[in-house]
Amino acid sequence: RRRSQPVGTTRSSPRPKRVQFAMASSASGKEEERGPRAGSLYGDMMRGIRSGHSRGNTIRMLKLPLVLTEEALYAEAIAQFYLLTLRLEKMLERHKGNDLVDRVRSLGLRVTPGYKKDLKELMGPSWMTKAVSAATPATMDYCAELEAMDAEETVAASFILYGALVVGGGKSTQAKVRKIFPKCKHALFDVGEDMKALRADFKSCFDGIGHAYPDLREKLVS
Repeated sequence: RRRSQPVGTTRSSPRPKRVQFAMASSASGKEEERGPRAGSLYGDMMRGIRSGHSRGNTIRMLKLPLVLTEEALYAEAIAQFYLLTLRLEKMLERHKGNDLVDRVRSLGLRVTPGYKKDLKELMGPSWMTKAVSAATPATMDYCAELEAMDAEETVAASFILYGALVVGGGKSTQAKVRKIFPKCKHALFDVGEDMKALRADFKSCFDGIGHAYPDLREKLVS
């Protein structure tokens, strides 16, 4: 029987330790105080997530809190994002040739192998069966939505699922999680060697989409 917990959460536990992959603005100094510059699609999408982005709300992953009290709970949490990202990358492949999708694909991101490696280490040989069994109703509902998305909707979903690791993850988060679960390599955080450059490219990619396709801004942000 599927659990009732929303995506990104696990069974309750008193005073859990948490590592948060916060999707925060990459701006700094005075720019950070003002927020992303006017006309920035990246900024609009970040604000949309914080203020109630419909897709972000669907899977409750504004900051992707992973409750780190037991190895099994951590594995169940990342299983949710593996299942979602598996569908996302399938749709990015299906819609290749679309200019918006190709811009996202040009970032060279492919993160499901990292999730897969971690789940194998954490769940053992039957990891896929266990991952599917751990899927919450919210995860399965969003998986179905992903598989029905058009190119523009897929690009919007990639901002959330890739952005969680690009903007809020990286080596520093990986090091924190390794201290708690040293038996796992936590390959899911290996999204790029130069995270500063990757974050800049990610922001530039979405801002470029916004400038090239202003008529699609509302659809991408909603």
